[in-house]
Amino acid sequence: MECMKQTKLDLTKEYKTYYTAKTTPEIVEIEERKFLTIERKRCSW
Repeated sequence: MECMKQTKLDLTKEYKTYYTAKTTPEIVEIEERKFLTIERKRCSW
């Protein structure tokens, strides 16, 4: 089985509004999301 290189997903850039702190506390609404977990054997490059 051939290993594929991963593309890094930077969630702090993708969802900047969720990861940036304001100077005053606030309650935020975060939309519901589905997620998928994939476990795999690590490739040695």
